[in-house]
Amino acid sequence: MPFSKAIINRVSGSVPGSINFFIFVLTFSFSCIVPILYVTNEHVFYWWDYAGYQDLTNVIAHNFSIDALYTLIDIFNSTQHDYNSWFTLPLIPFVLIGKFSRLSYILGITVVYMYPFALVLGSVATMLLPGPKQKVFWLAVAITICMPMSWTATFRGYPDIGGALFLALALLFYLRDSYLQSIKSLILISLLLALAMIFRRHFTYGILGFIVSIFLYNNSRIIVMLSVRPRDVIKTLFLHNLRLVTMLMLLLTSLFILARPFFYKLLLKDYTSLYSSYMVSPQDTAYFLLIQSGIFVWAIASAAILSTVIWKNNKNNLAFIGLLAMVLFAQWVGLVRQTGFHYSLQFIFFLVIGICSCASMLASMRRDALLISLLLIGIVLNLISGLTDFSPLSNRPVSALLAAKQPPLQHPDYAEIQNMIRYLHQNAQHDEPIFVAASSSLLNYDILRHAEAVDNKFDRGHLNFLASPQVDSRDYYPLEQLLEAQFVVVAAPFQYHLAPQEQDVVHVVVDAFLADWPIARDFEQLGSTFQLSNHVKVTIFQRVSPTSVSVAAQTLRRMQQYMSAEVPGKQPDWIALDGKPATLSYKTAANTTYSSIQLNAAEEASALLFSGKLPERAAVGGILGTETSCSHVSISLLAIDENGKLISEQQLTLDNNQFHQAINTAHARFVTLVVRDQLLSASQSCTVIIDSLMISSQSATLK
Repeated sequence: MPFSKAIINRVSGSVPGSINFFIFVLTFSFSCIVPILYVTNEHVFYWWDYAGYQDLTNVIAHNFSIDALYTLIDIFNSTQHDYNSWFTLPLIPFVLIGKFSRLSYILGITVVYMYPFALVLGSVATMLLPGPKQKVFWLAVAITICMPMSWTATFRGYPDIGGALFLALALLFYLRDSYLQSIKSLILISLLLALAMIFRRHFTYGILGFIVSIFLYNNSRIIVMLSVRPRDVIKTLFLHNLRLVTMLMLLLTSLFILARPFFYKLLLKDYTSLYSSYMVSPQDTAYFLLIQSGIFVWAIASAAILSTVIWKNNKNNLAFIGLLAMVLFAQWVGLVRQTGFHYSLQFIFFLVIGICSCASMLASMRRDALLISLLLIGIVLNLISGLTDFSPLSNRPVSALLAAKQPPLQHPDYAEIQNMIRYLHQNAQHDEPIFVAASSSLLNYDILRHAEAVDNKFDRGHLNFLASPQVDSRDYYPLEQLLEAQFVVVAAPFQYHLAPQEQDVVHVVVDAFLADWPIARDFEQLGSTFQLSNHVKVTIFQRVSPTSVSVAAQTLRRMQQYMSAEVPGKQPDWIALDGKPATLSYKTAANTTYSSIQLNAAEEASALLFSGKLPERAAVGGILGTETSCSHVSISLLAIDENGKLISEQQLTLDNNQFHQAINTAHARFVTLVVRDQLLSASQSCTVIIDSLMISSQSATLK
């Protein structure tokens, strides 16, 4: 035995606590140094998800410093939103101490979620792999923190590694009781799976794969073990699957108790249709998942787990990890078909255990010195290649052997974006709404928001960038925001981040201004333009006149034609035409519309345009809500043809604050509801609430 190895073994045997502490300090320090080096080399305005989770954490931390109890209640109740704020709670000390900096946020995720995740995977590895537990544990920890896949989502601002931590803990408790015989195991696993789902919604797919894998794995084991006693098979299978169903029911109960609004959304909301614009082909999905860690890592992990299972006869349930990876991969490629580096975290269990299995095999074959060194060098090289601009393999097909490159973000036009912000400050000095017709990493409304806020974490100045629609399947026609906008920022050629045909809600605005649609004539081009990378020219338009109902109707028709038969996923039936953010309209669960309309005497009236298809014989119905503060509400109905020309106007009759009236739709393409308060004085304002608003066939009755 070499002298150095003998010394290490002697020290390990005599003072294992000291060795563990030393390795802990080493791996923990490395885990902190990596994000420090990465974040300090970024020079960018973060946007959308890259900024959103940090923004939410900063706001929660700021509120916590003012009123801790109220903030804790707000965090718990946040499951009613699409993105809850549970993950922010342990990050509060980090962002407060770090004065809301990007580095403090990323370090918080690393210390609270990332490093504990590595420790849990180390514990999982000791249960699956042969060899000295201390060495296996720290090897798995080291491999985890050296995987680019472990870091990429965190560096982009996603807290998703926390969801992976809960899933890893559930896996650990399952491996300790793989037949689910203890009620304690059932409760713990169910609770951890529920927390993973609440933490980040996409882990629902991972948890579904986890449960399916348990079902397949345990049932196949029971059938094989009891094949010599066929009478016992059915009884044993029934009892085991009863325990599995119990675990599933406990999972659903945990979701219902901890996050009831999230639970209802999960059951009722069609997320597949909502995010269909993000879906790509199965081939592209598979390739994306493979290159996130590198085909080299996938190949070694797969071969090592398969070989170990055959060699050791699945002594330690290692086959379950392989089965889980296959189920998740098939599910993601065949069903989900979305790409995002945060999604790839669901596969890190398989890859880390696979690499450790390879090292364990080499060690048991007494070929550890050279081959293990080469393996570790390859892992480190993969980490450097994935997180920096260093490219040891420049040829594109060959480069897929190593992890996909995700170097520190650099905006190529940082100074020009700042110039654009200064120019907008000079022209939009009174909180005027600004519409940004661009949706790429080069330019979008959120980049401009954060460019203005770069030196101020809570007061974003007075530039009012509208959160305009971006994705066809998830959003709505951009007409309402265009009518509200006083400035429009247009980038040409069209800037997109998904397939161009999935972002027509952005593209249509670019083409409307480049092709001089009637609505574009309500604006005039300002003098300065801005030149960005890739020959992108940015032009700014300022509103010079309000858009008429006729032009608004024409614009909606052209937008509908532009998008063919496709209706944006969240398009409401009614569109506010007054350009006021105080007017809102949305669909209710009963498939009717709720509208809140702010009336001011100076503006005389507010109008809602029906965006759906009119029945041949139509009727309009609705109820004035009890919250209505206007005392003399008058509602008229305009029938408009496809060119925006007025065909007819009808006055609706209110009966006990309800209306239900036939519409003259002959030759009409659109219907507009005009709401007034006839006795509103010049200094007054009031609110009209219309509930259960709907267009139906004339024979329908209002319910």
